[in-house]
Amino acid sequence: MDGIRPVRRLGAACAAAVLACLATPVPAGAQDEPAGVTAELAYTCLFPSGEQPVALDVTASYPEGVVGEPVRPVDPVLLVTLPPTALADLTAAGAAAVTAVVRLDTTVTRPGGEVPGAWAGAHLTPAPLPAEGDLVLSAPAEVERIMPAAEGEVTYTAGALSVEFTGYRADGTATEPPVIGVDCTADPSQDTVLATVPVSAAPSDTPGSSSAAPPPVPELPGGIPSREPRVAQEDGDVPPECHLIEGVESTYKNPFCAYLTGFTTVKKLNASAFQPAGIQNIAVSDFVVPCDAGEGGLVICQYARTQPDFGGEPKLPPAPNWFLNFGFVPVHATMQLTQDGLAEVDQWSTFVPGSPPRYDGLTTVEVDLWARIYDVEVNGVPLDVGPNCRTEAAIDATLTATYDSYSINEGGLLEGEVTIPAFDGCGVTEDLDPLFTGAISGPNNYVRMTQGVVCAFATNKRGCPPQIPEPL
Repeated sequence: MDGIRPVRRLGAACAAAVLACLATPVPAGAQDEPAGVTAELAYTCLFPSGEQPVALDVTASYPEGVVGEPVRPVDPVLLVTLPPTALADLTAAGAAAVTAVVRLDTTVTRPGGEVPGAWAGAHLTPAPLPAEGDLVLSAPAEVERIMPAAEGEVTYTAGALSVEFTGYRADGTATEPPVIGVDCTADPSQDTVLATVPVSAAPSDTPGSSSAAPPPVPELPGGIPSREPRVAQEDGDVPPECHLIEGVESTYKNPFCAYLTGFTTVKKLNASAFQPAGIQNIAVSDFVVPCDAGEGGLVICQYARTQPDFGGEPKLPPAPNWFLNFGFVPVHATMQLTQDGLAEVDQWSTFVPGSPPRYDGLTTVEVDLWARIYDVEVNGVPLDVGPNCRTEAAIDATLTATYDSYSINEGGLLEGEVTIPAFDGCGVTEDLDPLFTGAISGPNNYVRMTQGVVCAFATNKRGCPPQIPEPL
């Protein structure tokens, strides 16, 4: 496609299976915030007209970590500098000014293994294209937190970069095409480490104790039972988020974990959002053969229960979101999804004799999800929605997959449509429930989730560490 890739607008409606954003601050008591550190990196970006050099400055403060407490960079900013040659495609489309959404893939190396991540930010005020010289775009970013499980060091390393430019003509109207998306690779001769910070042991109130218990799950309408502290895996090839699911029936005796990532579209906003990969713990039954009197063949069934883990809580990782409300008002919001109970997975397949023989089958996933929204800005101005702005009911999601596109062990694509309930508890000095309900809530919101191959963390370590799948 000559350098143009399909654009995903990071919509504030990461609903249903991809409605997750978590931005919990570092607790009081963590080390003093250090001064900002800037890493100057060189990238080569594929524009429609060809490859162009782009400079990226990554600036943030990196607080020291404490075992069992969330850690993440503070005040991160992605500064993108484009030389005049890189502006040709924008000016050719008639752009006099541009906005940009910037995403930097990262790897966080911590005691116990590596964790994939992403820094995502946006320059939402149209920046005039200079008649000569470079164009500099500053994008304050959102960054995931991590939870160190042991003493040591945490290293942040930059990976692939992507930028989505939205062009505007001199009269303020969008160009055609309105958005040009470019993918960039870091020049190989440079050091891409952003920072390395130490992680110290947690203070102990009890002799012999070396780590703090994970924070409790917040109370939500409908009631989500609190969980006992999880036990992290000690194997270096297994992420600490992989663990046995508590409370499952003995039928589900085969434990696995896998990464889950994907996209969702919110119909009212005409916008789609990307969900960064998060760990799903999976408890699987043995095969049941036959499980039904299959017509024309033998029916094989398998069942599973699943639950995500992010920071010791049943959530997916954070996903910063931007969208244009009413088609032109830039809005940024943070959203968070908490799973209510366990997801139920039912899978059947049938061997159909013939020439050639084939398999048919279907997988159905049913899950309830609570969605909360916070850290809202409208056109750069903070909007105080309060601490309890969330859906008034759980999102009842059903995703399905055919035999050739998904299996529990090998992963694959799951699809479905969900209805987003009305919002409740939004606003501090005014009632903002109608605003969010009117902008987001409603039926027919399409979801596409991709699960990776499972990691058998409790047995032979097959598939470990789990690999992040390419979202379909």
